[in-house]
Amino acid sequence: MSTSSDAPTAPITSFVSDLDRLALDVMSDWKVPGAAIAVVRDGKVVFTRAYGQRDVEADLPVTPVTQFAICSITKSFTATALALLHNEGRFDWSQPVCDYMPEFRLGDPVATERVSVLDLLCHRTALPRNDWVHEPGDRGQMPSCGILN
Repeated sequence: MSTSSDAPTAPITSFVSDLDRLALDVMSDWKVPGAAIAVVRDGKVVFTRAYGQRDVEADLPVTPVTQFAICSITKSFTATALALLHNEGRFDWSQPVCDYMPEFRLGDPVATERVSVLDLLCHRTALPRNDWVHEPGDRGQMPSCGILN
C-alpha cells in the first residue's frame, strides 16, 4: 500500500487494488461474508465498494448502501473523538454533560446536573440498559453481534 505521505495527493484510483486486497483479507481473517467500505476526502465520499454477501442463505450481495448492525463499535468512535477534544484542551472528562450540551436531560434532575461524559462512557449512571432494542429475536438472550460486539 502507498505510504501515508502519498495519500493526500494521490488519486483514489491508485489505491483501489490495495483497498480491495485489504477488504478481502480482513473478511477472510474475521470470517465475515460481506463488507462495504467508503473513502471520504475533504468531507466528500470519493469511493465506495461492496464485497461479498449480506445474506448468505438468500444469496444477496452487499451493496454500498447496505446497512450493518455494528453493535457497540460506535462507542469507540465516540470515545476517540472525545479523547481528541480532551487532548486539545477543549473538553474535560469530569465536567457534567450539561456543561457541553445544555439540552441534555435525564429523568432525575440531580443526575442531569451531575452526570459526566466519563460516567456515560463507563456505564456508571445507573441508567437502564437497552441492549436488545434494535436486535430481532428473544429479548432474554444476548443478541449475536459476532466479532463486533
